[in-house]
Amino acid sequence: MSGHSVPVAPTEHQGSSADETDPLADTSGLDAAAADLRVELEIEARRRERWIRHRLTEEATLAGALSAAVGRDVAVQVVTGDRVSGTLDVVGSDVVSLRRRHACTWVSIDAVTALEVGEALPAAGPPPDGASMVEVLCDLAERRTDVVLTLAGGTAIRGELIAVGSVATVDTGPGGRTAYVPLAAIVSVISPG
Repeated sequence: MSGHSVPVAPTEHQGSSADETDPLADTSGLDAAAADLRVELEIEARRRERWIRHRLTEEATLAGALSAAVGRDVAVQVVTGDRVSGTLDVVGSDVVSLRRRHACTWVSIDAVTALEVGEALPAAGPPPDGASMVEVLCDLAERRTDVVLTLAGGTAIRGELIAVGSVATVDTGPGGRTAYVPLAAIVSVISPG
């Protein structure tokens, strides 16, 4: 058998000299490198977070922002030039509900020209889970609720909502006057409570 010699570093027991330093004992360079790496990782994480926020802002949709704003105080500008404010209660398929102390206002999402909130929101919230404008109107008509319908031209129709089909039928008061309003013309509906 022929032998190969393999150099082996002396251990403490084999008589290492006192002036040799253990390379593992000096960790100051390693600690500094680790600290630098932590700083770099933190900077990169913040850059990534800013980039993600920027992308979410670019990809924001009105429906997504409305859904993300549920439960917050908001104001919506509508095509009539009016500003409707309150706590955003529900986002439906084509309507949002804003609650104020003594009234609820349903606003057609198609009539919203701007949403104002107190802080930036994510691009999208949960999917809409509320009723449609037709369902809201049918519910109000079933209860024969007094309403104010704001129309696309800015006109307001006040009275008791008595029926909903292709038009909303409103009993506007004394003398048996009745208004028939095409559903597509309705920007918002206000009812007490």
